[in-house]
Amino acid sequence: PESWLAHAANGAVSMTVDVDDIPRLRREFSATIERASLDVRKQVSAFGLDGAEYALMRKVKTAFDPDGRLNPGRHVDGENRA
Repeated sequence: PESWLAHAANGAVSMTVDVDDIPRLRREFSATIERASLDVRKQVSAFGLDGAEYALMRKVKTAFDPDGRLNPGRHVDGENRA
């Protein structure tokens, strides 16, 4: 990565990477995009949810927000499923 910061107490690592590296990183690690340009967000999903993870988060969001009023188009609604 271009830069990174690790927190030993909780195991979180923040890093700056090129958008092309995100799929490779997600094959080994759980990675969430915290900040990125709109162009990057259109290319890569923020949470990288797939399969059972996506289904579970969809159910949680529906349970708490059945009408889809809270942050429409965000979280699982905004995941790039391509």
